[in-house]
Amino acid sequence: MDIAAQSIEGGFADPVFNAQTVFRAVMDAMARPGSVQPLPAFARPPVPLSATAVAIAL
Repeated sequence: MDIAAQSIEGGFADPVFNAQTVFRAVMDAMARPGSVQPLPAFARPPVPLSATAVAIAL
């Protein structure tokens, strides 16, 4: 599998609920600088990215 095909696969298993969870965590983190907002691993990330980076990008 080449990198181009890998970059368009995947996503959230439950797009609405998972996107809302990530959005809320990002907003809480921005509203409370220095606080840690954990995110569950929703998707298996491609090699150069972390699960958190992939969730935010999605």
